[in-house]
Amino acid sequence: MSIAGATMVLSPRDYGVLTGVTLHELAHVLAAAAPGGDVSSDTAILVKLGRVALLIPSAIILGMIFNKNSI
Repeated sequence: MSIAGATMVLSPRDYGVLTGVTLHELAHVLAAAAPGGDVSSDTAILVKLGRVALLIPSAIILGMIFNKNSI
């Protein structure tokens, strides 16, 4: 586990959530979560891919909100 994971005394699941939420690239998420074990890696991947999946609906909703005046 990384220094952050060791000093904050996180469970493997919590460490995976922290890694998936804070890192930008999937390869970085995988590399950072791997020392936490399988649970940490799986959780980090799910959190990261969840963030990516929410980008499209967020962009569509924001586009509709800010484009409302031009219609």
